[in-house]
Amino acid sequence: MLQLNGEKMSKSLGNFLTVRDAREMAPGEVIRLMLIRAHYRSTLEFLESGLEEAKKELDRFYRAVAAHPEASAAEDVPDEVLLPLCDDLNTPGAITGLHALADAAFAGDAAAASKLLAAGKIVGLLNVTPAEWFHGDENVAAIEKLIAERSAARAAKDFARADKIRKKLEDARILLEDSPTGTTWRKL
Repeated sequence: MLQLNGEKMSKSLGNFLTVRDAREMAPGEVIRLMLIRAHYRSTLEFLESGLEEAKKELDRFYRAVAAHPEASAAEDVPDEVLLPLCDDLNTPGAITGLHALADAAFAGDAAAASKLLAAGKIVGLLNVTPAEWFHGDENVAAIEKLIAERSAARAAKDFARADKIRKKLEDARILLEDSPTGTTWRKL
Protein backbone atom coordinates (compact mmCIF):
# COMPACT_ATOMS: atom_id res chain seq x y z
CA MET A 1 0.00 0.00 0.00
CA LEU A 2 1.23 3.47 -0.84
CA GLN A 3 0.31 6.40 1.34
CA LEU A 4 0.37 10.05 0.36
CA ASN A 5 0.84 12.42 3.29
CA GLY A 6 -0.51 9.91 5.80
CA GLU A 7 -3.56 8.73 3.81
CA LYS A 8 -3.95 5.74 1.54
CA MET A 9 -3.35 6.89 -2.02
CA SER A 10 -6.60 6.38 -3.86
CA LYS A 11 -8.13 7.70 -7.04
CA SER A 12 -11.57 7.65 -5.39
CA LEU A 13 -10.29 9.93 -2.61
CA GLY A 14 -8.64 12.19 -5.15
CA ASN A 15 -5.28 12.01 -3.42
CA PHE A 16 -3.04 10.35 -5.94
CA LEU A 17 0.01 11.17 -7.99
CA THR A 18 0.85 9.93 -11.41
CA VAL A 19 4.42 9.02 -12.25
CA ARG A 20 4.53 12.18 -14.37
CA ASP A 21 3.48 14.25 -11.32
CA ALA A 22 6.17 12.63 -9.20
CA ARG A 23 8.83 13.20 -11.89
CA GLU A 24 8.00 16.91 -11.89
CA MET A 25 8.79 16.94 -8.17
CA ALA A 26 12.12 15.09 -8.35
CA PRO A 27 14.44 13.10 -10.61
CA GLY A 28 13.63 9.41 -11.04
CA GLU A 29 16.61 8.26 -8.97
CA VAL A 30 15.40 10.33 -6.02
CA ILE A 31 11.93 8.79 -6.22
CA ARG A 32 13.44 5.30 -6.52
CA LEU A 33 15.66 5.80 -3.46
CA MET A 34 12.79 7.21 -1.42
CA LEU A 35 10.63 4.20 -2.23
CA ILE A 36 13.29 1.53 -1.62
CA ARG A 37 14.18 3.01 1.75
CA ALA A 38 11.19 1.06 3.09
CA HIS A 39 11.01 -2.75 3.02
CA TYR A 40 8.69 -4.03 0.31
CA ARG A 41 6.30 -5.54 2.87
CA SER A 42 5.88 -2.32 4.82
CA THR A 43 3.65 0.61 3.98
CA LEU A 44 5.29 3.07 1.63
CA GLU A 45 4.87 6.75 2.41
CA PHE A 46 5.24 9.32 -0.37
CA LEU A 47 6.21 12.62 1.23
CA GLU A 48 7.89 15.70 -0.19
CA SER A 49 10.17 15.68 2.86
CA GLY A 50 11.08 12.09 1.95
CA LEU A 51 12.08 13.28 -1.50
CA GLU A 52 14.31 15.95 0.03
CA GLU A 53 16.00 13.38 2.29
CA ALA A 54 16.51 10.98 -0.60
CA LYS A 55 18.02 13.80 -2.70
CA LYS A 56 20.49 14.57 0.08
CA GLU A 57 21.44 10.90 0.34
CA LEU A 58 22.01 10.65 -3.41
CA ASP A 59 24.06 13.85 -3.33
CA ARG A 60 26.23 12.23 -0.67
CA PHE A 61 26.70 9.07 -2.76
CA TYR A 62 27.59 11.11 -5.85
CA ARG A 63 30.05 13.24 -3.83
CA ALA A 64 31.73 10.04 -2.57
CA VAL A 65 32.13 8.83 -6.16
CA ALA A 66 33.30 12.29 -7.32
CA ALA A 67 36.06 12.20 -4.69
CA HIS A 68 37.64 9.42 -6.78
CA PRO A 69 37.42 10.39 -10.47
CA GLU A 70 39.27 7.21 -11.45
CA ALA A 71 36.53 5.02 -9.94
CA SER A 72 34.62 2.70 -12.23
CA ALA A 73 32.01 0.13 -11.29
CA ALA A 74 33.57 -2.96 -9.73
CA GLU A 75 32.76 -6.26 -11.37
CA ASP A 76 31.24 -7.83 -8.27
CA VAL A 77 28.51 -6.35 -6.11
CA PRO A 78 29.95 -5.89 -2.62
CA ASP A 79 28.63 -8.01 0.23
CA GLU A 80 27.59 -4.87 2.16
CA VAL A 81 24.75 -4.53 -0.36
CA LEU A 82 24.31 -8.00 -1.83
CA LEU A 83 23.78 -9.88 1.43
CA PRO A 84 20.88 -7.70 2.64
CA LEU A 85 19.26 -7.97 -0.80
CA CYS A 86 19.54 -11.77 -0.64
CA ASP A 87 17.86 -11.68 2.79
CA ASP A 88 14.22 -11.13 1.79
CA LEU A 89 15.09 -8.17 -0.43
CA ASN A 90 16.13 -6.03 2.54
CA THR A 91 16.54 -2.73 0.67
CA PRO A 92 16.96 -0.64 3.85
CA GLY A 93 19.91 -2.89 4.77
CA ALA A 94 21.34 -2.48 1.27
CA ILE A 95 21.11 1.30 1.63
CA THR A 96 22.99 1.04 4.92
CA GLY A 97 25.67 -0.81 2.96
CA LEU A 98 25.74 2.01 0.40
CA HIS A 99 26.36 4.48 3.23
CA ALA A 100 29.20 2.33 4.60
CA LEU A 101 30.82 2.31 1.16
CA ALA A 102 30.38 6.08 0.86
CA ASP A 103 32.00 6.52 4.29
CA ALA A 104 35.00 4.45 3.15
CA ALA A 105 35.24 6.43 -0.11
CA PHE A 106 35.23 9.70 1.83
CA ALA A 107 38.01 8.26 4.01
CA GLY A 108 40.15 7.90 0.87
CA ASP A 109 39.37 4.35 -0.28
CA ALA A 110 39.14 4.48 -4.10
CA ALA A 111 38.13 0.80 -4.22
CA ALA A 112 35.11 1.63 -2.04
CA ALA A 113 34.04 4.26 -4.58
CA SER A 114 34.16 1.61 -7.32
CA LYS A 115 32.18 -0.76 -5.11
CA LEU A 116 29.68 2.01 -4.42
CA LEU A 117 29.14 2.46 -8.15
CA ALA A 118 28.60 -1.29 -8.64
CA ALA A 119 26.24 -1.47 -5.67
CA GLY A 120 24.32 1.57 -6.86
CA LYS A 121 23.79 0.02 -10.27
CA ILE A 122 22.24 -3.12 -8.81
CA VAL A 123 19.56 -1.09 -7.01
CA GLY A 124 19.03 1.35 -9.89
CA LEU A 125 21.02 4.26 -8.51
CA LEU A 126 24.13 6.18 -9.56
CA ASN A 127 23.12 6.00 -13.21
CA VAL A 128 24.87 9.21 -14.32
CA THR A 129 28.25 10.77 -13.66
CA PRO A 130 28.66 13.07 -10.67
CA ALA A 131 29.08 16.03 -13.07
CA GLU A 132 25.76 15.20 -14.75
CA TRP A 133 24.08 14.76 -11.37
CA PHE A 134 25.31 18.02 -9.86
CA HIS A 135 25.28 20.19 -12.97
CA GLY A 136 22.51 18.62 -15.02
CA ASP A 137 21.41 20.65 -17.99
CA GLU A 138 22.50 23.95 -16.46
CA ASN A 139 24.41 26.47 -18.57
CA VAL A 140 27.83 25.60 -17.17
CA ALA A 141 29.67 28.39 -18.99
CA ALA A 142 27.31 31.09 -17.69
CA ILE A 143 27.50 29.78 -14.12
CA GLU A 144 31.27 29.56 -14.18
CA LYS A 145 31.45 33.10 -15.58
CA LEU A 146 29.39 34.33 -12.62
CA ILE A 147 31.62 32.38 -10.23
CA ALA A 148 34.69 34.04 -11.79
CA GLU A 149 33.05 37.47 -11.42
CA ARG A 150 32.27 36.67 -7.79
CA SER A 151 35.88 35.60 -7.17
CA ALA A 152 37.13 38.84 -8.72
CA ALA A 153 34.72 40.86 -6.58
CA ARG A 154 35.90 39.04 -3.45
CA ALA A 155 39.53 39.65 -4.38
CA ALA A 156 38.72 43.37 -4.82
CA LYS A 157 36.97 43.28 -1.42
CA ASP A 158 33.66 44.19 -3.09
CA PHE A 159 31.70 41.87 -0.84
CA ALA A 160 28.34 43.45 -1.68
CA ARG A 161 28.82 42.50 -5.35
CA ALA A 162 30.05 39.02 -4.39
CA ASP A 163 26.99 38.49 -2.17
CA LYS A 164 24.70 39.73 -4.94
CA ILE A 165 26.16 37.17 -7.37
CA ARG A 166 25.84 34.39 -4.77
CA LYS A 167 22.19 35.36 -4.19
CA LYS A 168 21.52 35.38 -7.94
CA LEU A 169 22.90 31.84 -8.20
CA GLU A 170 20.96 30.69 -5.12
CA ASP A 171 17.77 32.03 -6.70
CA ALA A 172 18.60 29.89 -9.74
CA ARG A 173 18.95 26.92 -7.31
CA ILE A 174 22.73 26.79 -7.63
CA LEU A 175 24.68 26.17 -4.43
CA LEU A 176 28.23 27.50 -4.19
CA GLU A 177 30.76 25.73 -2.02
CA ASP A 178 33.90 27.69 -1.20
CA SER A 179 37.09 25.90 -0.16
CA PRO A 180 40.79 26.78 0.01
CA THR A 181 41.21 25.28 -3.47
CA GLY A 182 38.43 27.36 -5.03
CA THR A 183 34.69 27.51 -5.50
CA THR A 184 32.63 24.59 -6.75
CA TRP A 185 28.92 24.51 -7.48
CA ARG A 186 26.02 22.14 -7.77
CA LYS A 187 22.36 22.44 -8.53
CA LEU A 188 19.88 21.99 -5.70
